[in-house]
Amino acid sequence: MTAHNREVTETTLHTYIPEFQDDFYDIVNDVQKNYIIKSYVLGEYLNTNVSLERESFDFAKEEADRLYPLSQTDIEKEVANVVKSFFEEEVKLRFDRKTEKVKEYVTQQAPWHRMFLKDFDFTNLSTNLSNEKIEIEFQKIKFKKEQEIRFEINEIISNEETEIDEKLQEIFSKISDNGKSDLAHYVCNRKLILDTFDDFRKRRESDNKAHLESELHNLIFPMGQTSETLDYESHNLWLLDERLVFSQYVASDKIISKSETKEPDLIIFNEEICIYRNGENITTSPLTIFEFKRPKRTNYPDDENPIMQACRYAEKIRAGKYEMPEGLEPIKVSNETPVYIYVVSDLVDKIHEFAKSFSLTISPDGEGYFGFSSGFNAYIEVMSYRKLFEDAQMRNKIFFKKLGIE
Repeated sequence: MTAHNREVTETTLHTYIPEFQDDFYDIVNDVQKNYIIKSYVLGEYLNTNVSLERESFDFAKEEADRLYPLSQTDIEKEVANVVKSFFEEEVKLRFDRKTEKVKEYVTQQAPWHRMFLKDFDFTNLSTNLSNEKIEIEFQKIKFKKEQEIRFEINEIISNEETEIDEKLQEIFSKISDNGKSDLAHYVCNRKLILDTFDDFRKRRESDNKAHLESELHNLIFPMGQTSETLDYESHNLWLLDERLVFSQYVASDKIISKSETKEPDLIIFNEEICIYRNGENITTSPLTIFEFKRPKRTNYPDDENPIMQACRYAEKIRAGKYEMPEGLEPIKVSNETPVYIYVVSDLVDKIHEFAKSFSLTISPDGEGYFGFSSGFNAYIEVMSYRKLFEDAQMRNKIFFKKLGIE
């Protein structure tokens, strides 16, 4: 902004139009030539209201008042929009690029934010985007929404003239129709999966034999797949533990080492709570290993101790024998990496014996064992198929009841 043909103040254009933050360039004879955009604002209003030192203006920077009808910000905003109109095509390309980056982040890494896309402010979003910055913006939207709903709910609750049924109905109306529909669909799907899992615990009608562990395994997580080939809605890890739904990396019965041909049934790398690591392979990421054994199996030789097998897998990972997808780098673990081992099988005599050899404690319901192995530096839990089913059913029972699908 100038006064009497002399520059007084300078503000970057991307303060108001983020797309001006990127470099501008022309291609001349196949050569890229960068350039900058600079705007000079002239006018009697500026000439009249400049300070004696010509280093600032008399009017306010942020807000206009009765004496000065335009503030510096008012003028700068309007000028930025005028400049934008001259570079409309370039600005649109940059705007579309950052919009696509946000949508790609939601699709590939944070699908739970999809419902907030309609509230996302792309206009004032910087073009210099990282996943952390995008996540922060979504957290701001989520927090604002939660605060608004909480305030509205408190208003409803504090209204003594409203009946309880009316209050609940009004509160429920704050949840979007899409949200209700998605939730109902998700809960119904869980009920179907649990019913199928319960059937797999029984003998097959065709030959009166027990179902293979691979059938149960595929129901929980498809064999030969990883979390990079399946999205979080295409598996049922919630049967094992709700915390595994958004695991960072899962390898299911898939070769992920150079020298090993026999792999654990399920290797899971969990993302640390409230930390967004963008797929980084770091030693603080907890490691979870699951071993499944065929339902109704009773014969276990001493050299087929599933607890020992899982512990040895953990030791091999610590020894650097396993790699991340496509062999990019070894899986990074250390003695401080939290390791959780779960064995799912029917609790026959030999499994009881194996559990006791690891000094594990029997669970109160008698359907499993748990404890910490200092030798393998790992938390170990053994659970029957019955326990896995009943625990998952109990966690979801209230939702089934509310939907009337018990």
